[in-house]
Amino acid sequence: GKYEPGMLYNENGVKGVIFAIKEHKASGTMFCYVMSMDEEDLAWSTEQVDLRYATGTWGAWITADIFDPNRDNRDINNYPAFKWCVEHGDGWFLPSQDELTWMWEGISGGTYDFDSPTVAEFNKTLTENGGEPVVETYYWSSCGLDNTSAIAIAFMKDSVICLESTRDKPYSVRAAYRFAIN
Repeated sequence: GKYEPGMLYNENGVKGVIFAIKEHKASGTMFCYVMSMDEEDLAWSTEQVDLRYATGTWGAWITADIFDPNRDNRDINNYPAFKWCVEHGDGWFLPSQDELTWMWEGISGGTYDFDSPTVAEFNKTLTENGGEPVVETYYWSSCGLDNTSAIAIAFMKDSVICLESTRDKPYSVRAAYRFAIN
């Protein structure tokens, strides 16, 4: 229909490439997911605080929870990956493990192969519209495991590997945005 993975989305001050259309099972709401035009290599966190988030939790909720002023008075500067995502504007967030897996699935056309023609198509859409290509590397998810590690997803050939890595290690970060379409 109107929104398809691989299409440029440029509405209401939000510019990115659509990577997934997913239904929230509990509400029946369909969401369109958009990835940012750019990416950055950043640490997940520079402090060791126990922040665990369940698989399946939305990245928008995790991102908002990390910066909830009523909770632990966290300094946004101690969470570079999250800070970079929210600086894209209202509604942008660091995608969860599931959302990042959907991103890799959409970019690769479900093949999980970086040599897939759909990867080239996504990268062409990104670069022709002033963005940066997706690279073959690890991307941080918003899912923390304990006070020192978080989950990164491998955007690599034949892979959907989840890497449990120390939060201060820089990995690629690509912001996400979602909106309801029904």
